Amino acid sequence: MQTLNAKLETTRLQQLAKREQLAKQLRTAYMSGRKKALSVLFSNTGPAELSRQLYYLGRINDAGNALISEYSDLLKHQQALLDSVAAQQSKSSANRKKIEKQQQKIAKEQRQRSELLAKLEKQISKQDSKLSTLLSDSEDLQALMETMGKTLAKQASQTKARQKPRIAISGGSFSAAKGKLPWPVAGSQQASFGRQDALSGIRSQGVRIGARSGDTVHAIFPGEVIFADWFGGQGLLAIIDHGDGYWSLYGHNQSLLKTIGSQVSAGEAIATVGNSGGRSDAALYFEIRHNGKPTDPSLWCRR
Repeated sequence: MQTLNAKLETTRLQQLAKREQLAKQLRTAYMSGRKKALSVLFSNTGPAELSRQLYYLGRINDAGNALISEYSDLLKHQQALLDSVAAQQSKSSANRKKIEKQQQKIAKEQRQRSELLAKLEKQISKQDSKLSTLLSDSEDLQALMETMGKTLAKQASQTKARQKPRIAISGGSFSAAKGKLPWPVAGSQQASFGRQDALSGIRSQGVRIGARSGDTVHAIFPGEVIFADWFGGQGLLAIIDHGDGYWSLYGHNQSLLKTIGSQVSAGEAIATVGNSGGRSDAALYFEIRHNGKPTDPSLWCRR
C-alpha cells in the first residue's frame, strides 16, 4: 500500500510537469503557429528554404502531438494507479472487517469458556457440598442408631427385673412377619436397597419411595415411637421400635403425627410424605434395621 501511494505521488508530480509543459507549448503554438505558417507560405524565399521551414514547422507540430500523447498516457497510468489504490483499500477494508469478525468470534468463545468454567466450578463446589452432606448424613444416622441402641439396651437392663417388657407386641414377633409386612406408603420405588450413589459411592441402606406430597405414611408393624424430630439430611424423621432389636425408619416427611413414646399399631398413620431434608421432590425414605444394621426392606414387605 505504501509503494502504491509513492508511485501515485510520483505520477502526480510527473503529470503536473507534463501538463505545464504542454500548456506552455500550446500557448506558444497558438500565438505563433498560424502566423508563422502564413508568413512562410507567402514569403519571397525560394522553394528550398520554404520546404525547409515547412519541415521544421511540421516537426514542431509533431512534438506537440507527441507531448499530448505522453500526457494522455501519463493520465491513463495515473488512473490505473488510482484504481489499484482503491482496490487495495477495498481489500484492506475487507480484511479489516474479517479480522474484526474473527476477533469478535474469539472474544465470544472466550466468554463462553469463562462462563462454562464458572459453571463447572460452581457445579463441582455444589457436588463437593452434596458429597460432604451425604457422608455426614450417613455417619450421623449410623451414630444415632448406635446411641439410641445403647440407650434403649441400658434402659431395658435397668427395668427388666421390676417392670413388664417396655413394648407389648400383639400378633407375634417382627421376625415372623418377614415377607408379609405392608409397605408404609403406596408409590414407585425410586432407589433400591444397596444402590451405590454415583457421587459419594455410599450404598443406600434403605429404599426411597416416590409418592405425592401429603400422602399418609403408615407404621408397618406395632411398636413404640422412639424418635420423632428433625434429623439433618433425613429431614423430619420417625423411628419405631418393634421389639427384639427391629426398628423401622421413615424420613423426608412433611409432618410427623406421633411423638416419642407413642404406641402405634400396624397400619396406623404416623407421618405425611414430603421433601424435607433438602430433597427437590416428594418421597419417603424407608429403612428396616436389626440391632442397628440395615436390612433390605423388599425382603420384609409384600411385593
